[in-house]
Amino acid sequence: MVARKAYDLCTEEVEPDPILLAMVQERRPGYLWALAVLHELCCEIRPMWEELGSPRVEVPGIPPDVREAIVRQYAPGERDTDPRWLIEAALLALSENRDELEEQRLHLAIRALAAAGLEPGEPLSAGDAYRQGEGTFHIITTNAGMISVSTLGPFFRLRNDNARGRTALRDAGFRHIGAELGATEFTGLHVYFFGRRDPLPVNDLLFYWQD
Repeated sequence: MVARKAYDLCTEEVEPDPILLAMVQERRPGYLWALAVLHELCCEIRPMWEELGSPRVEVPGIPPDVREAIVRQYAPGERDTDPRWLIEAALLALSENRDELEEQRLHLAIRALAAAGLEPGEPLSAGDAYRQGEGTFHIITTNAGMISVSTLGPFFRLRNDNARGRTALRDAGFRHIGAELGATEFTGLHVYFFGRRDPLPVNDLLFYWQD
């Protein structure tokens, strides 16, 4: 908590303090936080990060595209978040227009489900589906059950064992978030969720809703 507060205060500065660079170079306590601050102050941190051995939080079983989508959405996270997540977010390439990509993916999902004979209905955002709040997914009702499509990337989950829906969306380039992957906790990335500020599983992050 103290380190995060110090990070927040340091990022309000205009110029990087030489002490920050020395902390990273000499690996003094707090050097990862210092590296995150240097990025916020418009310093090129990738060479320093690579010199440190490219430290990342290891979360086994998370595909790279899922990891990137979650980091883009939730870093810097809440106050207890591991600084390595802040650094990883800082090093991501600039993304394309998210709203445009989201709309394209949703149209693609509808077309794929319709082509499979599943008679998809009009997609409902998480907020509309629950009649309050907002989230990171749309719900599509089909004649074989409900399907959730994430707004964070080409990811979907099924309400029941909808084999035709799963095949149709996989063939269209979407990734199915099944039980095992969905239950994998995103260690060290703390996210606000109904009053709590803890790491969440992939399922709750890709298909997030908050009232």
